[in-house]
Amino acid sequence: MDIEQTLKDIKLLKKEPLCFTFDYALHEKISAHYYNPAVIDIIRKLESSPAKLPLNSIKKEIISGPWGFQLHITEYVPEYLPGSVWLLQISNLGEFGNIIKTKRNKFISKEKNEELRSSRVRKGDIIIAKTGAINRCALIEDEVNANLNQALGIIRLKKEYNQIRIIPKFIHEFLNSKYGVLQLMRIGGYRAGQSGLSLEEIGSIILLLPTEKEQLKILDETKQLKEIAGRNLKDYRKKINEIKEIVPKKLKIKLSDEPKKEEIFSCNFLDGLKNRIDCYSHSTYCQDIVKKLKKSQEIKLINGRDLDIIEDRIGRKELEEIKAQEFKYIEVKHTTELGTIKGCKEDILFNLPTRARQIIKTNDILLPRPIGSTEQIAIVPEKYNGQLCSTGFVVIRPENYDNAILLWCILKSDLVQKQLFYLQSGSVQPEITPTNFKEKVFIPIPKEEIQKEIIKKTREKTEQAKYFLEEYKNNRQKAKQVFLDMVLKS
Repeated sequence: MDIEQTLKDIKLLKKEPLCFTFDYALHEKISAHYYNPAVIDIIRKLESSPAKLPLNSIKKEIISGPWGFQLHITEYVPEYLPGSVWLLQISNLGEFGNIIKTKRNKFISKEKNEELRSSRVRKGDIIIAKTGAINRCALIEDEVNANLNQALGIIRLKKEYNQIRIIPKFIHEFLNSKYGVLQLMRIGGYRAGQSGLSLEEIGSIILLLPTEKEQLKILDETKQLKEIAGRNLKDYRKKINEIKEIVPKKLKIKLSDEPKKEEIFSCNFLDGLKNRIDCYSHSTYCQDIVKKLKKSQEIKLINGRDLDIIEDRIGRKELEEIKAQEFKYIEVKHTTELGTIKGCKEDILFNLPTRARQIIKTNDILLPRPIGSTEQIAIVPEKYNGQLCSTGFVVIRPENYDNAILLWCILKSDLVQKQLFYLQSGSVQPEITPTNFKEKVFIPIPKEEIQKEIIKKTREKTEQAKYFLEEYKNNRQKAKQVFLDMVLKS
């Protein structure tokens, strides 16, 4: 069974109604998703195995991250502060079960870490999302100086159960398999508000625990496929970086290293409070990028305002006329760093959020506004022509597909991405505003002969990146299937 298809089927229950009964005495959930036959079938398979047991049986403890009142945004500190401690967030749980660093990493002081000592991370811990992306968990394989925020929890395992050694990597693999993910989604993935799990619900997940010998054998069988997948992923990331370097190399513009710690800037208060006084807007590094662009003889330098930026919104009158139609709806989470769109929502207009207000056309460029997502720029393919996107994008309309490819590559380069970062605004949800993009971002447009070279190179590198990404997914999926097949036979 394909997990992505199963999850899609669960979401589409409204089109294929499901009848179910429940027992009040057992405090069962009144939820069609909870009774989805595909998930029930998995649980029956697990319960028929002699190796079955609830997670509660093998956990030493399940720990929650700090409550909201225990940790405030004002208590974050710079990474370079002596003794700073990495504060893990949902964004640090990699899609593939690993801990990753992001551009929005948060840190707390060693004193705050001591105050929150119950949620300090140890080697062997399994970090699980309690809210939001509850289908993700990550294994701490090495010692790391880290703590959690309130959206995460820790599954800390016993050393053994009934004289069977418990291998954290094996349990982590099980939780990240479709047998684990679908159980988590069944319990907490379809709540009226945000998805969420209590510590008790996490502990109720049914697992299979074969002998230590079998655990090691299963992990060993999947190791080779994972190593191949790891090389595929490394090659993919290399190609993504090569795409970002195409424009700077063709224009022969080399950026200096960013300041690691601090910069000194001056601010004139004589003009009142019209000017921003944050360190990003006064960054000398951002100013240095613009100076280098202005010096180049190989480009025409334009502002965002020189592009055809679409800011039309659907009004009330249009809503009345088209509200019974179904639209594909694209949010920032649906765009990828390869310029594609995946997993977008399709629904009747009046069921969509209020931010679904921009109609897009073929070859439009969707530039995500939130900082941390600005590299996930997408080019709209034909099948999304006339559909809707979130107001969380700056929508640019090039003349044709070649122009879209060219602009996509330019926007992905650090010549522009660094400007977007330093021109961000907002302290809670930093983003690049349409106004800042139009007025303050400088975009290098190369000479025509260089444009053709950039377009050709971009297409080549993009196809190579897609190949490695597909190979990675295939080998990763094979590893997961081998894991499940062997677990059920153990």
